[in-house]
Parts: sequence; C-alpha cells; structure tokens
Amino acid sequence: VGACEEVADGQSALERFIAADFTATDAVILERDQTGEARACAGGFPGAAGAAREVDRSINSVAYEVRAERAGWLVVNDSWDKGWRAVLDGDDADVLRANYAFRAVRVPVGTHEVRFTYEPTGFRSALLISALSLAIVLGGLVLAVARRARVA
Repeated sequence: VGACEEVADGQSALERFIAADFTATDAVILERDQTGEARACAGGFPGAAGAAREVDRSINSVAYEVRAERAGWLVVNDSWDKGWRAVLDGDDADVLRANYAFRAVRVPVGTHEVRFTYEPTGFRSALLISALSLAIVLGGLVLAVARRARVA
C-alpha cells in the first residue's frame, strides 16, 4: 500500500483498523515505536503502490517478489512477533507491527525481494542451554564409564 497512518499504541491501532472509514488496501496502520518517536509516514498516497507475490515459504521463512510503482509498504497478513526479521534485497529492513496484528516493511520504487525469517525470542539462549546440558550429561557418562573401567 502507498500510505500509512500513525497511531500511539496497540489499542489505537485496533480501533482505527476496525473503523468503518479505514480501508486496508489504501493504507497501513503503524504504531509509534517504544520511545514515542514518529515513524516516516509522510509522503505516501492512498491505494495500491504495486504488487507482491510469494516466491518461497518454509517453516520459519517466507519470501516475496515486490514490484513497487511508487514507494510504499509491503503488508503481510501473517501474525507479527518480535522474532520476525526482514531482508530487502540482501540488506536488513525494519519489520513493523502493522494493522494491529500483522507486519509491514517499507519498500522503495522498483522490483525487490523481501525475505522474512522467524527466530523466536530466547531461541539462541535455549539452544545454548540445551547444548551445555547435553555436554554435561555426556561428560558425566564418560566419567562413569572411566570409573567403572578403573574399578574392573
């Protein structure tokens, strides 16, 4: 979509999204970031800014080919979470909470690939804890076998 509307918080986003005069094909609703600073909504025009099609999907990622006739927003109607990351043509891009529950990425004019990947919060920590636990268990087994070998 070509335009965005900025609201203060999630409650305001939901209220605006369900309002009778809001059309999701004209604009995207974005919440201010946690510091309260405004996002760059200036300069957009309502309506479609181009087209997008899904080109790849896996368990934790999805990629789109986007053809933008003018700068706008790729709005993906999949649920938003802090664990989503985006890459636009190989460069990191901000994933914004859009229309209360979805996600959006700013897209400039032209043809682009936007890839979203999902890594839940705490995933790396859980992976590290699991690896350390496995190492401790294996170390304990090695020590137990070594002690038995000495006793025998």
